[in-house]
Amino acid sequence: VRDATRQAQQTLSPALSTLREIMEDKGEQAQARITAARSVLEYSLKLCEQTDILEQLRELEKWREETDGRS
Repeated sequence: VRDATRQAQQTLSPALSTLREIMEDKGEQAQARITAARSVLEYSLKLCEQTDILEQLRELEKWREETDGRS
């Protein structure tokens, strides 16, 4: 599973670049550009949400370590 995760992570940047190219290509059909833009937005929002959640989790873990043993 970890290997699959690493492989998936390595494809994120090229995939987003491809979507961005389609989104910005005025020669592409409007529907293709809209679909690419929608995908970029969806993936970007999910990534931001996950990053925020991970940061909050790190802060909670740090707080727990700092207060562990204190009553």
